[in-house]
Amino acid sequence: MFNVESFDFFNYYELSEKDKLKVLSWRNNENVRKWMTNKAEIKKEDHLNFVEQLKKSETKKYFLVNYKNNSVGSVYLDYKNGKHFWGYFLDPSIINSGMGFFLEFAALKFFFSILKLDEVYAEILPENVNTLKVQNFFGFKKINETTYMIKRNEYKFISFDLTMLKKELIKGIKV
Repeated sequence: MFNVESFDFFNYYELSEKDKLKVLSWRNNENVRKWMTNKAEIKKEDHLNFVEQLKKSETKKYFLVNYKNNSVGSVYLDYKNGKHFWGYFLDPSIINSGMGFFLEFAALKFFFSILKLDEVYAEILPENVNTLKVQNFFGFKKINETTYMIKRNEYKFISFDLTMLKKELIKGIKV
């Protein structure tokens, strides 16, 4: 477990089965799934196998995030093409509550201060207007728009460099 301010980050593979299934229920919720490249519902067995594989992974890190002892969302890091990409999803009951803003802020502090990353990037679907607004609010640098073929489907992403706030984010951090 890692702590940043009032946020706690728990590795998926260290979670209780109850918490693993809570994350799965959030991920399978239609209001979360619609922003994912894999929009299919994930089976319990597949999810638990995925979590087990994370123990061995050197490129993927997934965390359940609690705020003041209440589970609020999930954050992931994926190292690909020489860069760290991240994303998150919230407990569906708190979507549009403003928690995404605070979770993003805490996650970036976590990446830069605890994990000591030098660079972090995000790729966001253009339809995900609320998340794009957060990126723009923070002043993140838009890098490009990219199209990927994933399982025979074409997805367009807007890529952002989140590194520019590193120094500001780690100033005065309570760890």
